[in-house]
Amino acid sequence: MTTAPQLWVLLANDPTTGAATRPVGVLGVHGSHHHASWVPLEPAADIWRDRLNATSAVALDDRVEFWTENANGRTVDLAPLDAPADGMALRDAVETALDGLLNIEAEA
Repeated sequence: MTTAPQLWVLLANDPTTGAATRPVGVLGVHGSHHHASWVPLEPAADIWRDRLNATSAVALDDRVEFWTENANGRTVDLAPLDAPADGMALRDAVETALDGLLNIEAEA
């Protein structure tokens, strides 16, 4: 039995709110595969880039669980997104989710 891909919006500190409410990217995890996509020109994403670069793909499921349990909501946080449509490639699901976030921000 295979597990469904998981998608997460990666959040960083937004100085205007004082909380981790600024979307900086989307992470998709499916078994030992993962794909991340970033909000363009967003320096606040560096903390998440560093975290992902320091984590092996095999351990990523465990790290995501750790991060969700230990997020303080001020510096960084992550929030689950709806699972992608059946059969959608992980990369496509992540890019579609990021496009959706960017469209929401553009409308705000």
